[in-house]
Amino acid sequence: QLLIVLWNYKIFLVSACLFGIFLGGYFALTTDKKYTSTATFKLTTDNNRGLDISSDLNILSSFSGFNLPTTAELPYDEVMGREFIIKLDKKVNFRDDKFYYDYNPDLKDPIWKATIKNLIGWENNIHDVDERMWQEITKKYKNTVLIKLTKDNSLKILVTHKNADRAAEITNAIMLTTLENK
Repeated sequence: QLLIVLWNYKIFLVSACLFGIFLGGYFALTTDKKYTSTATFKLTTDNNRGLDISSDLNILSSFSGFNLPTTAELPYDEVMGREFIIKLDKKVNFRDDKFYYDYNPDLKDPIWKATIKNLIGWENNIHDVDERMWQEITKKYKNTVLIKLTKDNSLKILVTHKNADRAAEITNAIMLTTLENK
């Protein structure tokens, strides 16, 4: 009985399969490709600090059964901050990268969008082109750069970009600039 039902709907099933194959091929060819580059490294600390209370507390807490957070700190605010991005821009030039900054000052809003903005009283408060550029670069940077701490207290930086070589260049620049700051 199952074979009879399949045979009765053969045209529908074949057309649904062909439509699915067409959509899959279309999306595979038209979707923007993004590449991720990863750098993993350890930040060295000065071992001549004398008494290290946090490591002594971690040893004592392990005997008692409590686990305190690790002593390695994630420099998230440092690497994701605007000052760091401006410093990094001197090495990798985010301003000329269309992935990070694609502002067109001659671009006008469509009529429907301009009408809605006028109706709700929307005003663009950012008139400084340089400030707008840095806000857009910072926003895109924070959306495409991920920093995390691995289990062995190594720092892992992941950068996503449309160009694989550019992702690797930015990842290496972040790593080198972070090491310079430590």
